[in-house]
Amino acid sequence: MFPGIFYLVIDVWGFHNWAFPFKVIGMYAIFTYMITRLYDFRNIGDIFVGGLEEPLGSWNGLVRGLAGFLVIWMILYWMYTKKTFVKI
Repeated sequence: MFPGIFYLVIDVWGFHNWAFPFKVIGMYAIFTYMITRLYDFRNIGDIFVGGLEEPLGSWNGLVRGLAGFLVIWMILYWMYTKKTFVKI
C-alpha cells in the first residue's frame, strides 16, 4: 500500500523535495549497511550529545541513536555532493 502512495505523491503529483533525505540514504544503502557493521555511530554521536545524559533521562537512548543517525547521514550527504558512489 505504501509504495503505491509514495508513487502517487512523488511521481504523479510531483511532491519530491521532502523525499530527498531518503534518496540520499537509498543511493548508499549497501555502503550504509557495511559501515554500520564496522563502526558504532552512537559512540561517535556521543561526541555531540554525550553531556546530555542527565537532563534527558530516559530519552538518552533515543537522542544517542538520532545523533548517530545524523552522523551517518552527514557522511552520506557529503558523498552525495561529491558524487562519490560505491559500486560492487
